[in-house]
Amino acid sequence: MRRRYRTTDIICGKNYITTRIYPEYSLPKGGRRKKSKPTSDVRQRLNDENRKEKVIFLANTNFTEKDQFLTLTYDEEHLPENYNQAEKELRKYIERLRNYAKKNNLPSPKIIGITGYGSKRKRLHHHLLINGDYPLYILTEKWKEKSGNYRGYIDVKPLIFNQFGIENIARYIIKHIEENIRSGIKCTYFRSRNLKEPKIKSRAKQISHRDILFAKEYTDFSVFEKMHPDYAIADVSPYYNDVNGGYYFTVKYYRPHRKRRKV
Repeated sequence: MRRRYRTTDIICGKNYITTRIYPEYSLPKGGRRKKSKPTSDVRQRLNDENRKEKVIFLANTNFTEKDQFLTLTYDEEHLPENYNQAEKELRKYIERLRNYAKKNNLPSPKIIGITGYGSKRKRLHHHLLINGDYPLYILTEKWKEKSGNYRGYIDVKPLIFNQFGIENIARYIIKHIEENIRSGIKCTYFRSRNLKEPKIKSRAKQISHRDILFAKEYTDFSVFEKMHPDYAIADVSPYYNDVNGGYYFTVKYYRPHRKRRKV
């Protein structure tokens, strides 16, 4: 049985790439090679990781240092009775921002949002990633009632990127999703329709099994560095499958600031 490796690149804008490297087995008989599918445990692991990282990929694809991270909270008078009511309040807030954008010829808001409960006091609140076309006074103004009273408090922070982009914020959103599911709440994150999807490229790669073993045993990642020469490696995560004896890698790349391109 011959073994070769296939790669899948998840390209998030122009500055971040996540590459999955996994073995592909084929039989030498005949002119065509019969491909074997990954084992069920590996496939399940990949599916779980893909679902979690979908938020990370979307965040790094669509947002930049010019954008913002919002936290919307409620005071005692306006605290929603349940999760569904809070979700309605979030959608009303987003709709008010859309109406403002339309009236003022601004881009429609790009948003990734989640409704969750606080870890200590278990109070309902919202977190949003949003593009930076909206000044602070508008973001706070739209959190008011028609009477002019605030529904609660709003915290706005600029996005700070590192070699992982804004993965830390995306994982914070993922954490709320997982907590809601464990509590029996059927929920997912909110995403606006105008978000760009990351580009995905899959191909067979000429990587020898010897290079893979060398990378695993001696943490020599030069073979991975050659895949994306304009990028630096932020992290390499290996995984060994006991069933098929294959090594799997997830490699995260970022473009250094001296080579950074505008999104």
